[in-house]
Amino acid sequence: AGTRFMNKKILVRTVVGLFAIAALFLLYQWIAKITLDPDFGTTDTSDMIAAVEFTDNGSHIVLFDASGKKTTVPGFVEGRGDIDPVWRPDGQRIFFSSNRLGASNNVFRWNVVSNAVDHKLKGSRSASSPYFGPPDWPNLANSALVTIAGDVYEFNQEEQKTRQLLPPIEFQNVGEAEAGHLQEQYEGLGTSFKSAKWGMGRKVMYTVVTRENDELFVVNFMEPVGEQPVGPVPIFAGQSIQFDVAPDGTAVVSIQGFEFPDAAQVPPEMMVNGRAIKPWRNGLFALSIHDDGHIATPIPLFTDQAELGVEPIELTAALRTEKAIPAGVTGVLVGMVGPKTVGETLSIKTGDVIVSVEGTKTDSFEALFTALHKVRLGIPASITYWSSSEKASKTVQYTFGDESSMALKDPAFSPDSKSIAVVVGFVVDTYTFEPGQLVIVPLAGGLNAAQRLVAGRIFEPNWHPTGKKLTFAMLDEGGKSQLYVIGADGSSQRNISGPGEFGTPKFSPYVKK
Repeated sequence: AGTRFMNKKILVRTVVGLFAIAALFLLYQWIAKITLDPDFGTTDTSDMIAAVEFTDNGSHIVLFDASGKKTTVPGFVEGRGDIDPVWRPDGQRIFFSSNRLGASNNVFRWNVVSNAVDHKLKGSRSASSPYFGPPDWPNLANSALVTIAGDVYEFNQEEQKTRQLLPPIEFQNVGEAEAGHLQEQYEGLGTSFKSAKWGMGRKVMYTVVTRENDELFVVNFMEPVGEQPVGPVPIFAGQSIQFDVAPDGTAVVSIQGFEFPDAAQVPPEMMVNGRAIKPWRNGLFALSIHDDGHIATPIPLFTDQAELGVEPIELTAALRTEKAIPAGVTGVLVGMVGPKTVGETLSIKTGDVIVSVEGTKTDSFEALFTALHKVRLGIPASITYWSSSEKASKTVQYTFGDESSMALKDPAFSPDSKSIAVVVGFVVDTYTFEPGQLVIVPLAGGLNAAQRLVAGRIFEPNWHPTGKKLTFAMLDEGGKSQLYVIGADGSSQRNISGPGEFGTPKFSPYVKK
């Protein structure tokens, strides 16, 4: 009995000892963690907006609460630039890029609870702020994408470690020959990666690559998906490309100044008399990837087309009599001609009648829209109109493609993945975009079903996590940009920043339970 008792005591001591060792090990890990990343505190950041304030002495990150009270990030250095604020997915920390400590941009983290700023990603090569995603990824708050000197890395903000993803430095699950082929593909894409975002459970990454004279939107398969092998797939090219990714993995891509992704492989239907003819100049497309890795055909939400710049009015019997238009003249009446438009160039005037475009009769709004949509940019098109001053029909030739054109920029997906907030404006030359209004474009309907929210020189819209309101920047008459909040139905617009110059507003993703 005594032996059994002693064995029990030894067993108990052993168990207690093992528990003690385990406790000490966990304590050691905890101490090591807080020593590496001493970051504590949570608070209610719902309705808060992070942004950049621009001054004569540089730029710094600011935070506005729901009442408009402003807090400035500590440690700002005169003459330096804090840029690109990004909320951590839990809404408790703000990451940003800054050259406050040297010539290169590094990544910093602002704890809005303790008001402490930590230098999270150091180095002599410039780094942009992280992108966290997709939203259902495990340990999301610690793993992000970051672009460093034109390469894409995975960044663990807690451990302060990075791992290069693009261009790949190694390929998994592929043979030596295929790895060499993939390396050649990435080397041929362009000069550097401009931006990157995850999609489809991190099996896919969307990127914009800078080329010598334009930009390229690329779908990167990071591992085999169904029958789709690893590697990059160029989709769009243009003078300027922006994109966003919805919570469900769908991408929306804005292209300004269309270019062919591969000038050596232009589709035959785009060739006319040995010359490549661009199908459109500016567009907005939705792009999704099936579970088997198949890239769905991009859905056009908007592409610009030939435009006369006139206000079409239905030619009723009463108007025909009033304007003394002969019975044999059919078409749409011109109610107004915009300044510096094709209509003005062609000497079309108020009271004239647009009869046909390229031989297609334009006796209704829909017919005029359809006829203009079929016009090929860069190829002379014939427009026939009845002149109210000369009392005769005239046919003129015009080559569309060099005049100002509509464009959509700064796309931002709604939290429910069903709509896109986007800025509508005009490209007045090859590069200059003049914003005109903020609209919400339903993914199912495109620009024709858009809801107009507010007019103005607007940029950088951003959704509240509930999808019930948005924030954006808008230029005043003096050219200074201020921040606003507006309901998703267009109601309750208010200035949140007051006087000053601000940009890149971002709602906190935190929602109070």
